[in-house]
Amino acid sequence: MTAQGAMHGVCLAFVLSLCVTVCIPACAGNVHEATIFYFDGDIETGRSIDLEQGYLLRVGDVRNDGATIDISNGGKKIANPDISKKSSYIYEKELGDVNYDIIKISLGETDTTSNTVSVIVEQYIDPDRSFDYPLISDVSVNIGEGDLEPLKEGYELGVESIADNNAILTLYKGDETVKQEKMYGDDPDKRRFVYMKKIGGDYHTILIAKLDLVSWDAKGGVAHLRGLSQFKDPEYVRTMGDAEESAHENESSSQSSPDDGGSSDKWNVRLAESTAFRYLLSGCVFAAIFALILLVTRMGQKRR
Repeated sequence: MTAQGAMHGVCLAFVLSLCVTVCIPACAGNVHEATIFYFDGDIETGRSIDLEQGYLLRVGDVRNDGATIDISNGGKKIANPDISKKSSYIYEKELGDVNYDIIKISLGETDTTSNTVSVIVEQYIDPDRSFDYPLISDVSVNIGEGDLEPLKEGYELGVESIADNNAILTLYKGDETVKQEKMYGDDPDKRRFVYMKKIGGDYHTILIAKLDLVSWDAKGGVAHLRGLSQFKDPEYVRTMGDAEESAHENESSSQSSPDDGGSSDKWNVRLAESTAFRYLLSGCVFAAIFALILLVTRMGQKRR
């Protein structure tokens, strides 16, 4: 191989590596924080759904092939997507050179006779707006069959039974069963357990969890849940008998508050979302590819 050929190979390696460097941050995709609201149901034309952080959705025109959805914040309309049936729309915001997914809207079947549409709404924390962080935020838990996982404000989450890759989850409030639902580990659309309350016409998300997988040990089946978050119950009233629980909550919050050093699960999320980190990662990939191509080129020279 001539010196000119070697130089050509080096230049080609540089160009290819530079392309990788430029493309990786662009292809990294959007990020989103923890889910703070989830709704799955039918909504009529003109009806609204109050979300968290001042967001509101209103169903507009319902057609055979889709529907229009108004997205407002603080009384101001910020988006008016026309969404096709059985498709999705994501409202996003750019903050500090990072694109955040804020609201994901998925449309199901429409019924023009009753002017209703089946809609799934998932809202993530908007880092640009104030938010009262959850009692429990986006954690993973493993619950054995027949066991209970203690939550906040008197709630408990249990696994009633496990069969195949499915699990029946039951949410208790004291001695009362407030929700029971079967989760299907093999169906991505039937893995999410959500408990909501409708208070004064508004929906309030109390608990969200997602079945990740089912495993088996010597004691029996175990349901592995991820993304478990619990939010304050507007109807929860503290009494003197809650003092011990309150102290326990304060201790837990001091370990997981996003404003203190105990939130060990926050720094790595921020790091991954950082534009500087993403370009640094791209630079490392660039250097590795460039070195690999140079090595191959030199090996080719030696063989000749």
